[in-house]
Amino acid sequence: MAAEWSPANPLSAWQVRLTGQTSFTPDWICSTDSAHAWQAALSSRANGSGCPECREHGKSGIELDHWSAAERVFGQHRLASRCGTRHSPGARTGSSTSLLRRPGSRN
Repeated sequence: MAAEWSPANPLSAWQVRLTGQTSFTPDWICSTDSAHAWQAALSSRANGSGCPECREHGKSGIELDHWSAAERVFGQHRLASRCGTRHSPGARTGSSTSLLRRPGSRN
């Protein structure tokens, strides 16, 4: 997991214990695709959570098929990203969706 620890975190991966707690929610960068970044507590990662964009568990076959088809048509774009800031304690994070338009489409 140290390989997925983001350098944007205020402490290095070697300064925290996986079973410990931090005053911040750590940022992580996917080891499979560096365009995937997310926040997760140490306890969540210690319990086996990984990159939410690469995870297939909990997604339906239809959802995975649609995702594959969208990647074939549009390439590997991020359709949703996490929003939030570590500079605002207690601020909520959420999702925002970016819509992709095909060239020549009206909508």
